[in-house]
Amino acid sequence: MYVNILVVDDEAGDGSDRRKKYEDVGRAMNSVAATYQFNLIFAQSGIHAWDALRQKSVDFIFLDLVLSDSWLSGISFEKLLGTIDETVPFAIITSKFDVSNMRELSAAISRPGCKSFLKWIDLNDPREVAPYLHILVSETARQLRSLDTSVALDPDESAFILHLSDIQYGGFSVDSQPLEMQAVTQKVKALCRGHNPTFVALTGDFAETGAPAQFDGCYEWIVQLLGRLGFRTFPSSRVLVVPGNHDVNLPLSSAGNLHYEGGKIEISDAIHDARLNQLGLFHYSEFFRKISSLHQSLDSAFTTEQRLGWISDAFLHLGIVFYGLNTTTPLVPRGLPMRKVLNNELGDLARKLNSIGATWQAEGRPDEPFVIGLSHHCLTGDAEDRSVENPKATMQFIASNTTHLFLHGHVHESDTETRSIGGKKAYVRSCASTISKPAKARPEDSNRGFNLIELERRGGIVTGMRIDMIDWRGADLVEKTRRYERGHHGFHITDLATS
Repeated sequence: MYVNILVVDDEAGDGSDRRKKYEDVGRAMNSVAATYQFNLIFAQSGIHAWDALRQKSVDFIFLDLVLSDSWLSGISFEKLLGTIDETVPFAIITSKFDVSNMRELSAAISRPGCKSFLKWIDLNDPREVAPYLHILVSETARQLRSLDTSVALDPDESAFILHLSDIQYGGFSVDSQPLEMQAVTQKVKALCRGHNPTFVALTGDFAETGAPAQFDGCYEWIVQLLGRLGFRTFPSSRVLVVPGNHDVNLPLSSAGNLHYEGGKIEISDAIHDARLNQLGLFHYSEFFRKISSLHQSLDSAFTTEQRLGWISDAFLHLGIVFYGLNTTTPLVPRGLPMRKVLNNELGDLARKLNSIGATWQAEGRPDEPFVIGLSHHCLTGDAEDRSVENPKATMQFIASNTTHLFLHGHVHESDTETRSIGGKKAYVRSCASTISKPAKARPEDSNRGFNLIELERRGGIVTGMRIDMIDWRGADLVEKTRRYERGHHGFHITDLATS
């Protein structure tokens, strides 16, 4: 896992002795790192540092306490310090602590991210200080980014994704669940060749009507199933979650339109408090925090519904990046949410994906990371309610950003295919069936199906995929299999088999 460290020091220019000292420290840290690779990024000026901090592209900061006015280029130390997000850890480094820098020191230690004080003399022997810095940086960065290096695979070992969708707990009987859950567990383990799945992708519609009791029941159902598959603690960064339209609590999404007049409470067309409408996704947000430890890490200035998208490079050491989109926006009173991905969510996500890709290339790593996207609705369809309502924007996003595999649900039918948009590399779209309902017989109870995806890896890079689409046929689970090979122009099907 790569951890980006921003060095903010006016005396660490190209070829300087101080830069060489930092680089020696970085090499020493990497020599004792078993699961992390530390990447030093040197700010060229105060403006450069300010831009890097605003883009939130760093995991840790070495901050020189005394910076010259010429290097700061009009950015005051206080303004630079104020740009550091409260969740980003940093260590102060200076040659002295005395009255000459007391103002800067007081400002720095008041920040919640301040983790350590170092004098330059501490860095004279990089091998001596490296173990301490390794622990400091890796632990605080792990807390910030939820790095999950407990998932360790050999370079040629496959990763497995169990893809479930449309549980819609609360709309069906659970009488047959224990027996069917056991059958699902046995099938998954068989397809994983005796192993447990590495990841679980849950693509929305956990509840039937967005009610709290339904989310609670669904949580217990998921914990019971995944407990049989080796997932012992929750929340987990290996559980990847996005919301569906059934996860919106419709009465609460109309709360901002409630109007009291003449002794009656009515829903008016006018929005009196837009913040209250965001309550429609409140219970889903609570469910998310219980089941997944992924940070919903898009821009903190967004509204609640806009912040439900996320991106995770916690498994970049496996060559894999995940992102999730919220397709249940915008929330509307007296009706179902629209099926759109908001433009600012797409823009913020695109910037973060580009930053991860640029870092990967700058490090000289082969090919590119394998990027997997999730949403409830299909991003690229155009038939009735099967896809998003703004496919032009989402297809432009897919065309301009590398996505290799996209997972979704909603239509209660299993399917997988290759797609190419705008002449870009072909990617694979895979839809999981509902695991808890027949598509045309709601609300009768039957675990109808799920997908199991094997990511075949060579040299730490995903080179192909096997996707098993599993459905019930009577009392048996039967899979239909498609294999994909990764080539220069994307993925193509190599064979199709049914067993």
